[in-house]
Amino acid sequence: MSITNAEYVNEVMANADRLLRVPEVEALRGFRRGRIYHEIREGLLTPPVKQGKRSSAWPLSEVLAINKARIAGNTEDEIRALVVALIARREEGAGS
Repeated sequence: MSITNAEYVNEVMANADRLLRVPEVEALRGFRRGRIYHEIREGLLTPPVKQGKRSSAWPLSEVLAINKARIAGNTEDEIRALVVALIARREEGAGS
């Protein structure tokens, strides 16, 4: 049974966010750096948040939401839609 993107996004945004660097994302996703950036290019993972000229990190809640979608058996198209929703929610938050 698939959970809707809105349910994921609501659950994600309810969690306190902390930012993860690449090694932590590697540990949570189970992939090395190259695969993480491949997933970003494929729309299967949110891009990192720039923290400075040479520093980027991912919100923990976004990584966990994508992992949960994978565990729930969501298709790649459903995960892409989730990624789009997470990015939109991130951008909405930046405007407030």
